[in-house]
Amino acid sequence: MDTCATLLPVKNLHFFRIRFPSPNFCQNFTGKSVAQPNGLLCNSISNSKSYIVTSRKDVVHPIVARMRGFVALDIETTGLWDERSDTPPSILCVVTMRVHRVGVGLLQCEEAVAWAGSPGTFMSQSRIDELVCYLTTETKSGFPGLTWNGCGFDLRVLHALASPGPSRHRCRDLVKAHIDPMFAFFCQRGFPVALDSVARASGTMRKSGSGADAAAAWAAATDASRAAVLSYCERDVAVLVAVMAHCESVGHIPWFTKRRDKLTRSDPLDVLTTVGENLSFPEVYNAWFGQDRPTRAGFVGWLETAK
Repeated sequence: MDTCATLLPVKNLHFFRIRFPSPNFCQNFTGKSVAQPNGLLCNSISNSKSYIVTSRKDVVHPIVARMRGFVALDIETTGLWDERSDTPPSILCVVTMRVHRVGVGLLQCEEAVAWAGSPGTFMSQSRIDELVCYLTTETKSGFPGLTWNGCGFDLRVLHALASPGPSRHRCRDLVKAHIDPMFAFFCQRGFPVALDSVARASGTMRKSGSGADAAAAWAAATDASRAAVLSYCERDVAVLVAVMAHCESVGHIPWFTKRRDKLTRSDPLDVLTTVGENLSFPEVYNAWFGQDRPTRAGFVGWLETAK
């Protein structure tokens, strides 16, 4: 592992029955504690020893294990991709977490690692190349990447900012080799779904802020603001892992609809399929969206022209 990477505190998470010994881990950027669906307040768990992510045992769905685990990751950026000028945002930081699959819906996570520079600075191209190399090595070892819309944003941004040549080639390979439950959902339903909506429907821990909050905090360029953004990014990774554990157990992805705020769920869905596997299926029919319907090319079309 890169010796320059920042090791974040290791933690214990027991999803669906959350207990935390001390305050601050789940505070948002206003300093307020974030209430969980079960009525508990999410507090700091930085004094614990390791993440243990479990799901409800009364809803276990038998899915055959095909991999040793995965590396969950999330990036924080200065904003969204500027589609008009085709300009990527700068990367503030990335948090990765290596996760071992102990059983169906039972995951044991290693220490979270933060890939970031000093307060207020953006991630350098050399650090991005190191991250891409790390993810490639882990993928070959049976630990593919895990993202939420990584093929449409996270890995697309990493590819655009990585060094031209081998690093970008590795990044394109990572896209199809990694697991993106949101893309799998889109390939079945014909529209994307937000991670926080799925977390809410799953009854797991929730996000503690927004990307805009993170960008504003990072711009303050202080040690405290840097730590706050890394904590927020780490929480997003933990939410992703919790959602994955739940969805693998029940065999579908639940969410709340935008219009009626109605709890619903996908058809049976293997959330552990890779982007490449989902690309092998026929494109879903979603003409009912009209002219502005989302398309598969909107997530992975950039791969066809990427260099």
